[in-house]
Amino acid sequence: MNGTVCGAGTVFMFTPVTQVTERLREKHGIPREAAMTLNENLAARHNALYREAGNVLRDVNAGPPRKSPTRAELRAVDKGCALLDKVLVLNPANWAACWIQGVAFRNVRRRQEAAVAFSRAYQINPNDSNVARELSLALLELSRFEEAIPVAERAMQLAPSDPGLIANYAVALHRAGRAEQARAEIERAWAMDSKDAITGHAFALITGRRPGGP
Repeated sequence: MNGTVCGAGTVFMFTPVTQVTERLREKHGIPREAAMTLNENLAARHNALYREAGNVLRDVNAGPPRKSPTRAELRAVDKGCALLDKVLVLNPANWAACWIQGVAFRNVRRRQEAAVAFSRAYQINPNDSNVARELSLALLELSRFEEAIPVAERAMQLAPSDPGLIANYAVALHRAGRAEQARAEIERAWAMDSKDAITGHAFALITGRRPGGP
């Protein structure tokens, strides 16, 4: 039984039982039935921790970053992310656990920890535009502009019809001092969707004029 990730309540079977069973049997001489039971128990533990962390972080991870996180929110982040650390011990390939940590840290303005978590998610799964987007934004928050550029570009390549991702890429270029390239990209994003608020804000930042203005 395999699984996929993405919601806090999603079961994530980390490795096919048969594969782990064979490894345990061959490397440690554990009988097949005992190895299967051990792996199934670890999977159940992993999934229980993942669900508990999702429940703890549900409210914190809802909505945008807090201007002033409460003590209760900070405690929830500490508890939830500690649970996800245990999940990642059992399954280092669970990129969704890293993603959830990143969102939690971002929402209570623990920017450095957010960047680390999103970076780990991106290393595991570089093919999700949302992961690449969040990592690029986290790097921009830390003024790591040159590092943000290739990640923002990757997000844009994964979802080329999303003008917001092109705008994010343009902002990264702008912050890194690549003015001409940034302007070309934001003009392209604006041509795709002139009604998008984020793209409009980025347009004003990069060009120094209001969208639609002279």
